[in-house]
Amino acid sequence: MLHFVCLHEKEELFDDTCDLLDTSWPRSRGSRARTLSKIPSTTNLPCSIVMLQEGSVVGHYRLSECLESDTWCIVESVIVSPSLRGKGLGRRLMDHCISLATSYSMTQLYLSTKDKEGFYHKLGFRNSKSVSVLSKANAMLRGKQNLFATVATHTPGVTWMSLQLPIG
Repeated sequence: MLHFVCLHEKEELFDDTCDLLDTSWPRSRGSRARTLSKIPSTTNLPCSIVMLQEGSVVGHYRLSECLESDTWCIVESVIVSPSLRGKGLGRRLMDHCISLATSYSMTQLYLSTKDKEGFYHKLGFRNSKSVSVLSKANAMLRGKQNLFATVATHTPGVTWMSLQLPIG
């Protein structure tokens, strides 16, 4: 059985979550710890969600607000354990993400991917412009459209996608 928890509610899962993230995006433990704890996961956005199967970490995503609008959000670090891919867990993880974003009254969900466009297209995502994660450092820029070009990350080989979320 799968269930989902906020990482801050189960801090004992931190190391296993780091290990899972390192399977696709290797980093030093110190660097990974700084990234995950930079803006602590909370019951509000941003939050890191862990998918558990029989008590083991098998998936993760991080949901954050976008700088461009307070009703847009971005999902990052979406991952399913490599040994469990192709079994529908990615869809379950993204279904949970969409549900969580909708519960926060978000209207648009963004993501970037290098090689999973087909998967996200099946979920209803469409190619889109890039967006920026809202952080304390750039919160003062919200609503200043002319600054977006300097804030958004433009990485070669990355496809940006978005999904219109259901209301309520």
